[in-house]
Amino acid sequence: MFRKAKWISFTLLFLFISLIYFKVFHSPIINVNTKKYHNFSTKTEMHIPDEPFQYRKKIIKDLYLNNKGERLHYHLESPSSTLQLLAKDNNAFELTEKFDEMRMWMYEGDIRFIKAQNSTCFYVSQLLEASDVLFGSYQTNIDAMEIEGSAKEVKLFFNQNPPLLEANSFNANFNPREILP
Repeated sequence: MFRKAKWISFTLLFLFISLIYFKVFHSPIINVNTKKYHNFSTKTEMHIPDEPFQYRKKIIKDLYLNNKGERLHYHLESPSSTLQLLAKDNNAFELTEKFDEMRMWMYEGDIRFIKAQNSTCFYVSQLLEASDVLFGSYQTNIDAMEIEGSAKEVKLFFNQNPPLLEANSFNANFNPREILP
């Protein structure tokens, strides 16, 4: 009697599991949806909007680099910026961020300051470009000197160690300062 009940329960369990299996995996609704999905995924290509962007406020960025054991610190502030993904040739992209009223302090032993109404950072190229720039520098060594000036265009290359600063049409005033003993 116990064997007969056991055999009947196993048979019913097998039939129940088989029924669920066929309903789930061989249902005409699921097969149609699966076919539609495969047709859709093979026909569509990855589409990125022409120039996706993100508007940002109160930007503060800090970059720390190491140059032969010396820590370099770059601090950038801007009230607003636009982050944008630009398509290039060969399915490559460039991520850019355009800053409004950018201010940057560069602590490299000496302290340098850049202020520009408009500037753009190219993240993939590791380049910061700014135009109509006010520039300041304070040398902290014993022969301290202040430099104030302006440049038509400034480029800061972060892909070099230490980062390279290029200024075009640079006009400056040098103000030597005496250090008190």
